[in-house]
Amino acid sequence: MVNRKNFFRRRSTSSIGGGGGADGEYPTRKLVIVGDGTCGKTSLLFAFTRDEFYEAYVPTIFETSIVDMEIRPGKVIALSLWDTAGQEAYARLRPLSYTDTHVILICFAMDSRDSFNNVRDTWYPEVRHYCPRAALLLVGCKNDLASSAADCVTRDEVEKLADNIGATSHFLCSAKTRENVTEVFETAADVAYEAGRKKSKISSRLGACFGRRSRKKTEKA
Repeated sequence: MVNRKNFFRRRSTSSIGGGGGADGEYPTRKLVIVGDGTCGKTSLLFAFTRDEFYEAYVPTIFETSIVDMEIRPGKVIALSLWDTAGQEAYARLRPLSYTDTHVILICFAMDSRDSFNNVRDTWYPEVRHYCPRAALLLVGCKNDLASSAADCVTRDEVEKLADNIGATSHFLCSAKTRENVTEVFETAADVAYEAGRKKSKISSRLGACFGRRSRKKTEKA
């Protein structure tokens, strides 16, 4: 698991067009966060990377940042965090953020059943279309508001949905109270690291396979 207390460094921030941006010091892994507008995605990122909470809502187009995180003693990765816009107006732009993604946080608000239902109806189909092999984490944001909502999403419903979409893990969190904020990104970093290792192994095996085929063709010629 990630040890954020031992090593955590926020390295850079950029608008759309940024993207891994790592300088080669550490292996890079990419995380994309999706969900309805106002569900709490950006607040979750700010709570983790800046230890700040913003009450005001500012729509995101794409925002990227990189954090260096120690996932185990002596092993550090550069985790590239991509915040995306949930509004329908930006639906055509979002696919630009999905390339080479290792892990996706699908977010919804615990006090908004519409945002919860849209995980199944909108976000899961979209991310599986563009990122069929990326690991998924299901994240219920604004858990501090759940108890006061008239029709809040329940923990059992979250667990059932996580199972249905094949999420690696699921969390209920609050950017305002910091509940489970660190745990979300600790798990995501660990999952992203392992996903990158598996991808590298597959690429190596494919490369070796194609290399053998090429040599055989040359020998026959």
